[in-house]
Order: sequence, then structure tokens, then C-alpha cells
Amino acid sequence: MIDNEIKKALECLHKRILKSKFAEEVTETEIMGLVNSLDLINRLRAENERLKQPASASFLFEKAKLDELSTRVVEFESNLKAKIKAEAYKEFAERVKEKIFPLGMVVDNLLKEMVGDK
Repeated sequence: MIDNEIKKALECLHKRILKSKFAEEVTETEIMGLVNSLDLINRLRAENERLKQPASASFLFEKAKLDELSTRVVEFESNLKAKIKAEAYKEFAERVKEKIFPLGMVVDNLLKEMVGDK
């Protein structure tokens, strides 16, 4: 049986129980079980319909924010690498100047060419 047939059968059973002379013999718990079964089927059908829908606007908005954040992290990483590299050049130049004083001006000029500042 498919879910529509099951739902119809449960609804018919519920109506027949309520109309029959045996209604007094059916407990409230049994009737509630039947009603709860119908409710469950309806909720599951609604959930299935919701899942068939395309991605919601809020999901797409969150994805766009995540993509933007990812781009910013990549840019930050690139900038950080460039700064670390510049600092390494500067530190190397300072060490060379300490060891070989006469070449200090040459090293400063070379550093300016490589990094762009002092």
C-alpha cells in the first residue's frame, strides 16, 4: 500500500470506530494511536514536500557569506605570507649589515628594491 492508501484506510477505520456500536469497546489509547498515526503521516508528507523544494534563500545567503569569508581568509593568508617574506628579507639585511659594515648602503638599496620600504 502506498501512503495515500494507508492514510485513507486509517481515516476510514477511525470514522467507522466512532460510528460503530463497538465504539465503547475501543479504548481512548487505541483511538489516540490511530490519530497519532495519521498526524505522523501528514508530518512526514509535509517534510518530504519541503525537502523537494530548491535550496532556501537563507541557505543561499549563508553559503554566500561562507564563500566571502573563505575568499577573505585566502587573501589574508596571501598578505600574511608577503609580510612574513618581507620581514625575513629585512632581518637578513640587518644581519648582513651587522657582519659586513661597508656593504650596509648596498644592502639598504637592495632591500628597498626587494621590499619597497625600509
